[in-house]
Amino acid sequence: MAIRVIRYTNDGATHWGVVNGEGITALTDHYPTTGALLESGRGDIDDARRRAPSHFLPGVDVQSPITIPCRVMCQGANYRQHAIESGMDPDNRAFNLFFDKTDASVTGPYDPVERPQHVRLLDHEIELALVMGTSIDGPVTVTDSDLPRYVAGVTVANDLSARDVQLPQGQYLKGKSYRGFCPLGPELVLLEAADYPLLDNLDLELRVNGELRQTDNTSNMVYRPAESLTELSTFSNLSPGDVVLTGTPHGTAAKSPPAFVRRLATALLPEHVMWQMFVRRNVSGPFLRPGDTVTASIRTRDGALDLGTQKTPILAPAATEEVLLNTPAPSTAALAPDILAHYVVKTPRAAEMIDWYGTVFGARVVHEDSRIAFLTWDDESHRLALVKIPGLVRRLFPLARLRRKILGVDHLAFTYSSLERLLLNHERLTARGIDPVWSINHGPTTSLYYEDPDGTRLEFQVENFATPAETAAFFDSDEFAENPIGVTIDPTYLLERMRAGEPPESLTARNAGVRPGTRPRVNKRAITFRTL
Repeated sequence: MAIRVIRYTNDGATHWGVVNGEGITALTDHYPTTGALLESGRGDIDDARRRAPSHFLPGVDVQSPITIPCRVMCQGANYRQHAIESGMDPDNRAFNLFFDKTDASVTGPYDPVERPQHVRLLDHEIELALVMGTSIDGPVTVTDSDLPRYVAGVTVANDLSARDVQLPQGQYLKGKSYRGFCPLGPELVLLEAADYPLLDNLDLELRVNGELRQTDNTSNMVYRPAESLTELSTFSNLSPGDVVLTGTPHGTAAKSPPAFVRRLATALLPEHVMWQMFVRRNVSGPFLRPGDTVTASIRTRDGALDLGTQKTPILAPAATEEVLLNTPAPSTAALAPDILAHYVVKTPRAAEMIDWYGTVFGARVVHEDSRIAFLTWDDESHRLALVKIPGLVRRLFPLARLRRKILGVDHLAFTYSSLERLLLNHERLTARGIDPVWSINHGPTTSLYYEDPDGTRLEFQVENFATPAETAAFFDSDEFAENPIGVTIDPTYLLERMRAGEPPESLTARNAGVRPGTRPRVNKRAITFRTL
């Protein structure tokens, strides 16, 4: 039975331990590297298997089970469908494609990864990583039967790749070796004799924000581990603790155009123009962006061999400003604002507006004089500024209110964290005589629209889908194509259903807020002069 080993920190110290369920039994000795553990720690590991747990997984910080320095060797297009996806014929492969990553890319299974400032096409590649247990310093012939002599165990890897560096520049090493571009773990799964045949029947699965992106089985490898190690040994040394990534399944964000398109582009376009077009064409594709979370897992279908699951948050670079200040050329990447700070309204009704925002938002005045008032409802210095204009403008006010219906900013939207809070706030405002001008389930959101005394429209909403990927899928659905506006709803009816015990997730369907016996307005019919 395979042995699950992790490397973790607890109380400021780093340890190795054997995992059993949620428990961890710490090893007695200290092993500075993965290689040292594999060479000298097997007795310690066997002893730990017989002792009671000393820690538990939720209470420790799990590190990469592969220490550095180490070699990170890789195979490319090694699954049949991914080879086809990459423009290759898996039945007519002339060679096994090898490359490497620097060990600067190695990071832990739950560590966040920063997308470099200049990278726009960050791609994911789940891979089975072989962990070497024996040194290879010359050509060897590895067979399935003596694979245990060379491979001590396996772990999960994600070969993160900057496609807009790797492909246009032809630099695999650079495009795949930025810091954090090789999450490894969570476990080093040490194999026993009966486990090695299972390497030919492992399911790989990678998701982004819960959406399935990559899935395949190791039975679909083009070049199997023993064959690959045999060839690798002819040109590379390997040491205990080094890893060999065995290729990724289909489903990566990067897609190769048809062969005739590639040949035509190569013949007609300068190379730099062709790659500029490639980046522009792909930048809106499903590449990883700050805020995404990648999960990757490998196991047999019956769970007999389970390598665990990685969870990698993708972040924006922390030192963006420092990088840009030291870059001679202006940045071509967008620098999005960190937060929405405030908005400013010119109004002849300052007193009414202060009262309305105090009621609806719980806003408080932080400063007021004869010309302006600043209001806030949280820790920001001010969220709303009211510029006071003469009362004479009131005579033009009805015409001014019509401007929003024709051009300019239509409304401001505010998201509530739950449907319960949205509906309870509706009940509170209704009791104060403030009713929504439009209540509608758009599909992606359940939304209540209000207007302040000056006619500025504010949308209070709750997201109906758990992830941005699910919302994007709805935008691409036939239902949205047929009805992009939505269905008018009765929020009081929704609150009644919630109080009757119905779960919130059942109340976000488009028709969930339609009171029986009433006819909702649907799609374009939901837009009237009042709601426009």
